[in-house]
Amino acid sequence: PGFKWFMEHLCNMALSAFGGLLVYATRSLEQKPWECAQSDVGKCFDTRSSGLWGVLRFALLYWTGRVVTFVSMNTQRGSIFLYGTPDRKARKESGRSRGDTCALDARVFAAWLCMLALCVLVEVRLLLPAMKGLDWATTCGAGALGEITGWPAQQGACSDPERALSFGCATCLSSVSAGWLLVLLGGMVDIYFVFYFASAIVGSAMGHRRGLNDLKNTTLPVDLRENQGREALSFEHAFGPGWKQIWRVMVRSLRQESLVSPAQAAGLAQAAGISIDGDAPLSHRDRRQKPIHLSRFPRLAADRLC
Repeated sequence: PGFKWFMEHLCNMALSAFGGLLVYATRSLEQKPWECAQSDVGKCFDTRSSGLWGVLRFALLYWTGRVVTFVSMNTQRGSIFLYGTPDRKARKESGRSRGDTCALDARVFAAWLCMLALCVLVEVRLLLPAMKGLDWATTCGAGALGEITGWPAQQGACSDPERALSFGCATCLSSVSAGWLLVLLGGMVDIYFVFYFASAIVGSAMGHRRGLNDLKNTTLPVDLRENQGREALSFEHAFGPGWKQIWRVMVRSLRQESLVSPAQAAGLAQAAGISIDGDAPLSHRDRRQKPIHLSRFPRLAADRLC
């Protein structure tokens, strides 16, 4: 990290500290009326809702600043992937246009929005209702967090200050805390389960649609005969007419890393109708192309080629 990275994170820390102090200075901690917290019937008037905007506006301002700071600091300013082909003639028609890029970004944003909405739905409908009515004030009678949570304290194992260190009070507090800790952990990790679940379903459908079945199967032969083999047609569709140059580079890298022998490298290049050196012409015997059986090569080399 350089000076720019240091200054960005320093400004982020300063703005975060200022926003936290602003929210803390404008806080308004009042307990919720008993009839509103413990009764589902009857009339209830919560005086806290009268000045709700005056209390929440600073918190909303703080989180708006946090979102803007996060987006501005994590926006990718350069391209991650390079789309194109080594063939100069086909390079103009390759890659993605601005419209295709915007459409892809919109689909990715919609997918993440759906996954986040599913996480919120699971948390609101499943996790939080599981702990309804279980808190320190209602279950244990502890009013230490009454001003923060806004819940009025009830009679329980911790109502009497002299029994604050008793076994019953400690058991009640620890049990409620463990339950809320499980809910908190569930709310933190549910996005991973939803993401992997969605990736498995959507990725399987996309791979089947693009014909990627058995793509990493090293037992199937690889046919690189021009205009005949399935893999040759896939190479040409992905990289254009200059796909043989890419295959030569791949084979050379395997030979340089001693993953294949020079004879095996020459055979891999000849299977695509090219020479491993690029300049030496192929003889009539070398021009005979046939499918490649990757199972005859070392496992690591076969995995990188298939």
